[in-house]
Amino acid sequence: QLAYSLMFEPVDSTVEHERFRVKQLIKQSIKKILADGNASGEFVLDDLNTAALCVVGAMTYVVVEPLDPAQNTKFDHAYKDYFSKQIADFCVDAVQKK
Repeated sequence: QLAYSLMFEPVDSTVEHERFRVKQLIKQSIKKILADGNASGEFVLDDLNTAALCVVGAMTYVVVEPLDPAQNTKFDHAYKDYFSKQIADFCVDAVQKK
């Protein structure tokens, strides 16, 4: 519930600014990974910034439903591992050279 609140609950402008700043830091890290992948030939991306934004968006918003306190969902360790792998696989598939 705390993770959901930190990411999605309405907040004042200072906290909202920090949310944005953290997402920008994550985007920069992802962009570096994508640039390294482009350099090695693993990825072929023309617009690293947009690709990084898409990955951050996917990683951030995919957890809305599972983290929503109204869902009252309890995840065991096996499902958390499965869910995390699905997110990671989706993001890698989105940027991987076809």
